[in-house]
Amino acid sequence: MKIITFIAMATALSFGTAGFASQHETEEQGQHKWCAHKGGKHGKMGQKRAMHHANPMPNLMMVVKKKSGELNLTPEQQKALSAWREKSNPIINEQVGKVMMLEKEIMEASLQGADKAALMSKVDEMLALRRDIAERKVNCRDNLKKILNEQQYNMVLTTYQEHMAARYQKMRMH
Repeated sequence: MKIITFIAMATALSFGTAGFASQHETEEQGQHKWCAHKGGKHGKMGQKRAMHHANPMPNLMMVVKKKSGELNLTPEQQKALSAWREKSNPIINEQVGKVMMLEKEIMEASLQGADKAALMSKVDEMLALRRDIAERKVNCRDNLKKILNEQQYNMVLTTYQEHMAARYQKMRMH
């Protein structure tokens, strides 16, 4: 089964990220599946790159999830965080997928000579999604501030900042 891959690197590079979108289409089945990946890697790492690509806001819930034991979350806090995650994650993940798809459509339409109005309409749609994702991430941050106590919230911020510093250092070494 042959897989055809289209890469929307121009947009990814313009945002300075390592992630990019691709569409895989099996010729036999004609099915499309959107994913974000680097070097053919799919799954959680691709999802993280796609999220960061679509939105530069910090992903503090990632820290809460990884460090829940160290944060000493109460059962009430765990319940509130879980409810937030269950409500928000599917929406944001769908929006990120749409951003990646629109980027590909914009690039392909541009290369095929689409008129400016059509292109800009797609760009407006993509930017509206990016803004909504950013607003949801700010709402998530504000919700964390309400659920966590000051010490827990500061631990989340410190852990996230350390993670990003290490990531930046690792990128500089390559």
